[in-house]
Formats: sequence, structure tokens, C-alpha cells
Amino acid sequence: MRPDDPCDGPDCPETEPRSAAPEGFLRSKTPITPPRRSNMDAPGYEALANALKLAYDQSAYGKGAERHADDRPFHEQPILDIARNGAGYGFLAGQANKKVRELSNMLRRAQLPHDRNEFSVKAMHEAQGAIVYLAALLIYVQECLDNDRQF
Repeated sequence: MRPDDPCDGPDCPETEPRSAAPEGFLRSKTPITPPRRSNMDAPGYEALANALKLAYDQSAYGKGAERHADDRPFHEQPILDIARNGAGYGFLAGQANKKVRELSNMLRRAQLPHDRNEFSVKAMHEAQGAIVYLAALLIYVQECLDNDRQF
């Protein structure tokens, strides 16, 4: 709870809408976590907010948008369509795992002085991709809960 919040807890009415997302899109009758009001501005969490924003920007404006969006919103892109159409949560978890392995290899190579900058930047991009896959996993699991579907 932020100091300026007048109320917090189960009896506190929510004063801000959770999201302008489409119906059922992390607006659940069975939320994974309790709803929170957040502008990603909690004191002491600036580094986390920045890391999450970098991943968001990569997906919305960078590689993700260039390669996969085709002018579709995130929840209609292949990252979730593949999971919905048979691959399930294992696809998303596996892709995140693959990104983590790739970034680990890049950081190992970045220990060599002449490759440090190139591989460090590439590793950061892989980390951002892993965050996006894990966010898609949250969305997918929430959809399964909302629609009483198998994961």
C-alpha cells in the first residue's frame, strides 16, 4: 500500500479500473494474484520497474513488434496463439527457458574483454524476451482459469 492510499484490504472498493484490456484478459473472476493499483512507482522498486519496462518496450516497439505483431494486439499474436492451439503452457515455459540458456551462454562469452559489450547487450535482449514469455505464461494460465480449460 502506498502512503497516499486511503484504503487497502478486502473491504476497500477499487477506485481505479484494473485494466482497459479486453474482457477476460487478466480481468478474472479467479485472479492469480489479488488486484492491485500500480503505476510501477513503489519506492525502492525502481530497478524492477525499469527492467519490466525494457521487456515491454522490446515486445511492443522492438523485435517483438517488428517480427510478430502484424498490427495485432499482444494477446492475439503467435506467442499466445501457439499455446492456445495445442502447445499449452509448456511452449511458453520452454521458450522462456531457452532464452535464459541463451543469455547465460552470452554472458559467459562476455567475460572475454573484446566481446564484452556485444554479448552483454545481446544477453540483456534475451533476458527481456524471457520476461515477455513469462508474462505470456501468466496471461495464458489466467485465460485457462477464466474459461475452465486445461493448462
